[in-house]
Order: sequence, then structure tokens, then C-alpha cells
Amino acid sequence: MIRKRFRRRPEFESLESMVLLSGGFAPEHGLAALVVTGPKVKTPIALTGSAIGNYRFGHGLGTPINFGAIGLIKPLGGLTLKGSMLFEIQNPTGQVTISTSHGKVFATLSATSPGSVFSYTITGGTGKWANASGTGDAFVFTVPAGGVGSTHGRISINFVNLTDV
Repeated sequence: MIRKRFRRRPEFESLESMVLLSGGFAPEHGLAALVVTGPKVKTPIALTGSAIGNYRFGHGLGTPINFGAIGLIKPLGGLTLKGSMLFEIQNPTGQVTISTSHGKVFATLSATSPGSVFSYTITGGTGKWANASGTGDAFVFTVPAGGVGSTHGRISINFVNLTDV
């Protein structure tokens, strides 16, 4: 195959007939729109409903239980819930991720003592729930599976909100 070689000499192009863009402000042609983005406003939501599923203990003392559940929680609708909790400490804690068809909600769980009611705090979200916030109570019930030393069982988490948000 034979390649054709073209040689072009540099040429000067006249700028007189061209309109050049300016980096400056041209008030006679109108004003540019100024877009201001402020801080995102948190949208308070009150969780009410329950999710039921399974849990499994980690290995060793002081390891969290991991759980997965499905349920119906207003105003989110049908959902899946995944998370982990530490029960074997003075102040039990946990975290949950609630997944819906419109996005996710992230929340922390905390209790003042073992066996007491958990408080939930929504820390954020994605999609429709990106600006979610809110607090309330969560009742957590676990039922170990049969057998001695069982490391798994059923879990139920009931979210309630007794105050208006």
C-alpha cells in the first residue's frame, strides 16, 4: 500500500471577520444567570412499621450479630433491611441500611442498657431519601433457633414514632 504524503505550509488566517469569545462581562447582551446552591434541607420522616428476618452471630465474644429482614415501614413502603448490632456491651448499638425501590435510608440504633428500647436516628440516605432525617424508637426482638449454643435465629424490628416530626 502506498501512502500519499501531503505537505502543507503554515498559513496565517485573518481574524478580522471572526467573532472572538470574551472572558469578560458584556452588559449590553444580557445578564448571565446566577445559580446559588444552598445547604440541602433535611426532610424529617417518622418510621412506623416492622421488618422480620434472620440473624447470625459473628465468631467470638463482643462480635456483632448480622441480620437481614423484609418488611413494610411507612412512609418508605416495602423494603429490605440489613444491619448489625452489638448486644453484649453496656450500651447496645447498631446500624441499619433500609433499601427501597426509591433509594436507601441509613440509621443508627442505640440503647441505654441491655434489654431496653432502642432509639433510632436517621443519618442520611440516597435517591428519594437523600435528605432524610428523623428519630424515634425501635423494639428489637430475637428468638434463637433450636439447639444448644445456637448462633442464629429470627429477628423482628418494630419502628415506632410517638412524636410528630
